[in-house]
Amino acid sequence: MLKFETKHFFNFYQKFIILQDEPNPTAREAALEDVKKTADTFRSLIDEKFHQQLVARSERRMSHRAFQGALMIMLYREQPRFQGPYQVLSLLMDVDALITKWRYNHLILVQRQIGNKQGTGGSAGYSYLRSTCSDRYKVFIDLFNLASFLIPREFLPKLTTEMKMRLAVADIQPSVDDDKQEIEAHRISGQINEKDINEDDFHPVND
Repeated sequence: MLKFETKHFFNFYQKFIILQDEPNPTAREAALEDVKKTADTFRSLIDEKFHQQLVARSERRMSHRAFQGALMIMLYREQPRFQGPYQVLSLLMDVDALITKWRYNHLILVQRQIGNKQGTGGSAGYSYLRSTCSDRYKVFIDLFNLASFLIPREFLPKLTTEMKMRLAVADIQPSVDDDKQEIEAHRISGQINEKDINEDDFHPVND
């Protein structure tokens, strides 16, 4: 039977506990930096001037009010009036995702065909195509970044009764074609009624 001498045995668990209790300056600085980045992210949602600074640095594209509106739609997407707009935002992200996917597939094709050589049209070839797969070329990158502001539903601000009533009904505006169809239906209905009515059917009663 294999025996271990206590003085020579490597006690992993004991050393692990000791390391857990020891302060780690590197991990602490990384955690503080992460907290600062999170605070700056939420600050851009509240402070319009800070948001404009991000726009000036091309880190954000939507206006401050549009960004807040899109976030509200994301958070309260189960409300009837927000279901349509939420689907539109989702489709816009799908468009961006599909374009990025196409660019990446094209990038792989070019790399397999010509490697790192210059492109046939005089472009930089693979290196240029690789850069087009970054977030810089996403049109609706702000919509993707809205996920940074999502919070658990139990912490969402409660809607007031008035706001619930406003969001309870979908705002559907009839189109011009719908109006024309309705007018035509009424006109046809009126013609049918006129044809069905015959003057001979009326027999005035003589007193």
